[in-house]
Amino acid sequence: DSIARFFIGKGEWVSTSRTSMWYNRYTSPVKQFRQKHCTFICFGYLLQLLVATLAVPQPGTMRGCGNVRIIMGLLFALATIFYGVTTPFVRHRDNVTMLMFTTLVSVGLFFQARGFYL
Repeated sequence: DSIARFFIGKGEWVSTSRTSMWYNRYTSPVKQFRQKHCTFICFGYLLQLLVATLAVPQPGTMRGCGNVRIIMGLLFALATIFYGVTTPFVRHRDNVTMLMFTTLVSVGLFFQARGFYL
């Protein structure tokens, strides 16, 4: 129950009021961000664009594959720092979840790079 309350929140999807229905509250993807940080929504799209751009060219060697993983890992490490400093989400659990996600992806990419170098 405590895990569900952390990820979903108390009473998040249950409402008896017609004006507070979940589909009215979550109509915009920007709504999850704080008002002053709405301009940083492009950061997520920029990160996705950079990772996709790096994934397209095919490196010819194992060392090249490792280099690509290191660059991607650095991008996600920068994203971790960005999300940690700006805390763009309204709810604390969303900030914590994004920090955990970007940290795990970054660490995973560094482990993959190490595997390509061995």
